[in-house]
Amino acid sequence: MTWSLSGKGLEICSCKTFCPCWLTADVEPDEGWCSAILAFDGVDGQSGGVDLSGARVAMLADWPGNFHKGGGTARLYFDNATSAGQQAEIQAIFKGEKDGPVPALWNAVIDEWLPPITTSIDIDWSERKVSIPNVGAATMVHFTDETGSPAHIYNSVSQTAIGVDRMDLMAVDGSQWHAQDLRSWKTADAVNYDFAWAG
Repeated sequence: MTWSLSGKGLEICSCKTFCPCWLTADVEPDEGWCSAILAFDGVDGQSGGVDLSGARVAMLADWPGNFHKGGGTARLYFDNATSAGQQAEIQAIFKGEKDGPVPALWNAVIDEWLPPITTSIDIDWSERKVSIPNVGAATMVHFTDETGSPAHIYNSVSQTAIGVDRMDLMAVDGSQWHAQDLRSWKTADAVNYDFAWAG
């Protein structure tokens, strides 16, 4: 059965200004390794006959080097309001159990999935804040030009892989992330984007 998933996404990583893994596999992340949180909100869509509307999910992951080279360890976090049926279908998408380019991408770069956790995920797009209790929190601020217009990223390699046309380039307050069984790290950069995936 086909599936679709759309909404708003963000990625915050351990690099200082902009995650180079979005651009190419031929560069080393700032720390030599990569850690990131990706969160998805305002979700619409369906999978396996399950309505995915209103689901909110975050993925925290570590890689030993550039994201493209794989070897990642990841865990999904689901907001308390996300139903068991929604969680099962979203896990199947992220773990590469469904057809489509996005499941194929995660299947290629994540070697180990830790057990998912259901908790509170707070995302405030107007204040540009995201937080997960006992895991981390961040406040994002747009990079802008001299007129105050936000800076955008277009046509990077990883954008193409996940079908994202434009990303807003953000700075972050340097907060700490310390997810269970994953690396602790500080963050300084982020991107926000709209996504529409299907398979």
